[in-house]
Formats: sequence, structure tokens, C-alpha cells
Amino acid sequence: ISQQFYEICKALQCVHNEREETLKSTDTSTPARGPPSRHFDASDLYGRHGDIKPDNFLWFHPREPSLDLLALADFGLGRLNTRHSRSNEDPRKLAFTATYIAPEFDLPDGMISRASDIFSLGCVFLEYVTWYLKGFDSVEYDFPNQRIDKDIYGFDSDKFFVIRPNGPGGQQQPFLKPKVKEWITELQHHENSTGYTFQLLEIIRDEMLEPNRNKRIHITPLIKEMYRLRKTCEVNPNFY
Repeated sequence: ISQQFYEICKALQCVHNEREETLKSTDTSTPARGPPSRHFDASDLYGRHGDIKPDNFLWFHPREPSLDLLALADFGLGRLNTRHSRSNEDPRKLAFTATYIAPEFDLPDGMISRASDIFSLGCVFLEYVTWYLKGFDSVEYDFPNQRIDKDIYGFDSDKFFVIRPNGPGGQQQPFLKPKVKEWITELQHHENSTGYTFQLLEIIRDEMLEPNRNKRIHITPLIKEMYRLRKTCEVNPNFY
């Protein structure tokens, strides 16, 4: 799992076109050429997947079991934006898969960005760990049933978040569903949980499923976290 999750994050980094700050500094130090209205550097383009869900992952099973591979696929809802437009898409004009959407899709003034992919990926990672520790039925039935709650439109929903007023008469705000937090805690203390799954679930809960998109982890620091966990698994077999 540690290797697969790390590689998936690296793949998403390619879509987001987010690189290390040192590389960004090098790019910006190079003067642009030609009229900005017609010429731009490829480094100014930022993509997002737009529909990260379990169905959009492919499993390649070569002859050697050690080379099994998960791959992110289906970019039918993908977008490629410039540096100035990447965070300015109206969610009401977009198609999406409801269960795994980020909270900003349901907020009246919400805007979709690369951070929305991170939330969706956190949902998928959480389901993957659920399958790993508790089996397929928990992914298909137990966990979704626990998440059922009224959404902002008054319908029963198995989304991972809920929109509620922040106090009496307060502004609508997204919160991670308490049942999701309880589920994560239950997984962390599962009899088959390890140091790796415990820390991975912390990252998923605290960084990837952060309801506020402005506080949500970006793909580059997320890769560093996944790399740290992967290396720890390599040097300490008991961690995994």
C-alpha cells in the first residue's frame, strides 16, 4: 500500500503541475517571451482531475505479483487552467460523482481547485484502508451506512462531509462528518492496524479531508508525507 499510495500521489502531482519551490523560482526567473495573450510557458498551466473515485483507478496485474500497479485514469472531467484561473470554477457548472466530492461543491460561494482533488483522493484512500483492514463488505455497506446524513439540500447522502451553520444564524460551513472521524478511529485501533496504517489515517483525516480547502494539504507536501511513510516501512518491517 505504501508504494502504491506514494505513486498515485506522484501521478496526481503531474496533473496538478505542482513542483518544488526551487523549481518554481527557477521558472519565474526566466523572462517570458512574446505577447502574454498568445504565448505562455507550460509551467503556467495547472490541471485537476475533477472526478477522483474508486471506479477511476485501474489495477494492472502483471505476471510478477510484486509488480501489481494501481493507476489513476479517466480524465473526462479534467480541466487545464492558467495560473490565474485555476481556482475560479463554479461548482454548479460542473459534472461530478457525488459521494467523493469536496465540500466546496456544496457551498454557495465555493470554488473548485486542485484542492478538491485532494479531498476526493482522501476519501478513496480511506475506503482502501477500510478494505485492507475490514474487507469489502465494510466498504460497500457498513461505512456508507454510517455516513448517511441529510445534506444541504435535505437529501440522505453518504458524502464524507456535512454543511451546517457555524452557530445560530451563522454562515454555512463544512465539517467532516463525526461518523467519518469515528470510523477512522475504529480503523486505527483495529487488531490488524499497524504503525503505518495508524499514521496514514491521521494524514487522511487531518490533512486530506480538511473541510476548508484553503487549509487542505497540497500535493507536494502530501507526497513528502507518503514518501516518509514508505521509507519507514522499508527500514522498519515492524512499522508495516
